[in-house]
Amino acid sequence: MSVAIDPRLCQGCGGCVEVCPGGILGLSPDGKSAVALYPNDCWGCAACLKECSRGAASLSLSPAMGGRGAKMTAFWEGGELFFKVEFLGGDSVSVKVDSGDPEDY
Repeated sequence: MSVAIDPRLCQGCGGCVEVCPGGILGLSPDGKSAVALYPNDCWGCAACLKECSRGAASLSLSPAMGGRGAKMTAFWEGGELFFKVEFLGGDSVSVKVDSGDPEDY
């Protein structure tokens, strides 16, 4: 799994940098966008996706998680968070993220 930041969508707020538990992300030298400093070291927690309201952060999914070339992003709709997986060939699927307390089993 690897993480990428689309500089066309990123506004450089640094939110993803702050929530990344692995220190994978940083700000570009000019501070205008986030960058993946160590993209292949990402373990796929998706904290950056959930933090970015602009959809600039994405995860490239392994073959076991969607196939070669599949990409996952996040978006907000109606106050709810969704993950969107885009597959090679153009198909996609969106899944609502459970916003409940992760400690409440």
